[in-house]
Amino acid sequence: MPAAAKAPHRDQVRATLVTLVFVVVLVLILQLFVLEAFVIPTGSMAETQLGYHKNVVCQQCQYGFPVNCSDEVERPSRDTYVYGYKCPNCQNVGMVDWNDRVSPTSGDRVLVHKAMSADERGQVVVFKYPVAPQKKQQAQNYIKRCVGFGEETIALAYGDLYVAKALKYADRTRPDDPRDAWQEAFTFPRDPAALALFADGKAKGFPAGIDGFELFRKPDELAMAMRRIVYDNDFQPADLLGKVPPRWATRSGEGAGWAAEDAKPAKAFTHQGDAIGWIGYRHSVKARDGDNAPQKITNGMGYNGGLGYGDSDQPTRLRSLKSDVGGSENLWVGDLMLECAAKLEAGSQLTLELSKGEHRYQATFADGQVTLVCTGPGNWPPVTRPTPISKPGTYQLRFANVDCRLRVWVNDTAIDFGAEADYPPTADGKEDHPNNLEAPAGVAAKGTVAVSGLKLWRDTHYTPDFFRSVTTRDTVETYYVHPGHYLCLGDNSAQSSDGRTWGVVPERLMIGRAVFTFFPVHRIGVIR
Repeated sequence: MPAAAKAPHRDQVRATLVTLVFVVVLVLILQLFVLEAFVIPTGSMAETQLGYHKNVVCQQCQYGFPVNCSDEVERPSRDTYVYGYKCPNCQNVGMVDWNDRVSPTSGDRVLVHKAMSADERGQVVVFKYPVAPQKKQQAQNYIKRCVGFGEETIALAYGDLYVAKALKYADRTRPDDPRDAWQEAFTFPRDPAALALFADGKAKGFPAGIDGFELFRKPDELAMAMRRIVYDNDFQPADLLGKVPPRWATRSGEGAGWAAEDAKPAKAFTHQGDAIGWIGYRHSVKARDGDNAPQKITNGMGYNGGLGYGDSDQPTRLRSLKSDVGGSENLWVGDLMLECAAKLEAGSQLTLELSKGEHRYQATFADGQVTLVCTGPGNWPPVTRPTPISKPGTYQLRFANVDCRLRVWVNDTAIDFGAEADYPPTADGKEDHPNNLEAPAGVAAKGTVAVSGLKLWRDTHYTPDFFRSVTTRDTVETYYVHPGHYLCLGDNSAQSSDGRTWGVVPERLMIGRAVFTFFPVHRIGVIR
């Protein structure tokens, strides 16, 4: 009888051991075949995914942002310490406290689904670096965004992505070993046939179809994931207040009815009256040099603006560790996104406007509807859709002009315009047009309206070859992707070693799709 009394305890212990063994085996199987964790070391995907970085808060505008410090961690030396920054919001060049150095933060930790490969353009993937899959017994894993698939020719032009499927390059030299088809030479960069096809498509307005190049228009969620800050009006630089005109202000001669709720700083605006009045944005980024003239919005990023010391401990020796490669970080970006909180009273009307060259694109909210119009050369019939704005109240509004597609959100819900919100890529020219300087973004109102939380973003801008000197936005690059391969590019185009320089990724080296960021805590979420 005593022995029988102990049997349940032994059964419980055995069950616990069996469960533990099962869990361990399951975890090992998941890691081997399904899920694996990776740490991102570099900033080639910034700011979608971060490598080693320092979290900095600008001393003037209090805007927080990450600064690349991969070199400081991986190749530590006196010259690679990052002690300073250039704020992406207010352009202030500041110092991290010398006596309280900001410690590097590890890169994002991501989960990779090894059973999933890229099946849609724009997905983030992890793969073994084709040039050197291993280095000193360590796997060289890269993370990039998949933009091209087998038998496609990809063109990078004007910051956007174009795709053609008709070109086969039958008479071009192929590698002796098919396993070498990933190499850059066999992507036939800037092939004459591809450039001719692109020029023909441009002349025709890039019509949809498989016979020529077609613009890739990012889905809305991808456009949101790849946007980069231009200016957040809630974070205004203290050293410029009252000394230079603010970036957001009433437009000269057009500001009827508008008043700033608080003069210093003007973070909110109210409109009264039946006359339509405008407030506008001017990108005056050199104000600290005494130059308040507006500049074109470019694809520079604060993440690349780390500053370090040369051969001295004195702050005067600050120098840039991440130079503008070939001038590519100074290229004009015309794809913008504007958002705000708008308090609308009965009978009021609000218009959000974004300019691109000689055209001004507008989204007007009135009577529970939103109407898209375009001012400038050519005919654009107005397009109207209903919105959730059914009564007076405060609404979060967002208007974007990305990839030659106009997009509208109300309270984070996208309004579906279908193809009626698309326009031909050839309509985005005129880089030096005054609109890009004096009126890249604006807000108009009629009736009683209050606007706050103004934020202006830009789209990720694909630049040409990472190592080539680039001074013009008109440069066109083309790359062919062999069957069974993928073209993968980094989101931080000006600071990314990717398919533009070393070629494409063979399927045998593809590890899987990056699906989730699980650390640090404030960055937890699904990867877009």
